[in-house]
Amino acid sequence: MAITANITVPAKGNAIVATQKAQSLSVTQNKANQVSVLDRQSIVGIQAASDLHKTLSLNVNQWVTVGNEKEVTLVHGLNKRPAVSCVDSFNQVLQPEVVYIDNNSVKLIVRAQFSGKIHFN
Repeated sequence: MAITANITVPAKGNAIVATQKAQSLSVTQNKANQVSVLDRQSIVGIQAASDLHKTLSLNVNQWVTVGNEKEVTLVHGLNKRPAVSCVDSFNQVLQPEVVYIDNNSVKLIVRAQFSGKIHFN
């Protein structure tokens, strides 16, 4: 979360000088007696991670049969646990069981295998 501090002093006879010593800070002088300070360091990783997404194609031959179910392990490489959505080759949205193996890979479990696109967001 970004932290913004607005600092104001009484205008009569007072002034604020805005300086910036760290790259993660943004200092803006709004008026002679008011500055805004934004600490971006706390949001850099979150903002970058939320922008990452990937789409993988899935072929029906990639599935492995385990009991009555089919499963496939996919590596997305996003270094997070993204939302997963699946669309088959007929553009039907599917809802497989999603098991997060780690921050870079998931296992999808279904009753009937399919070909289509897997979207990681």
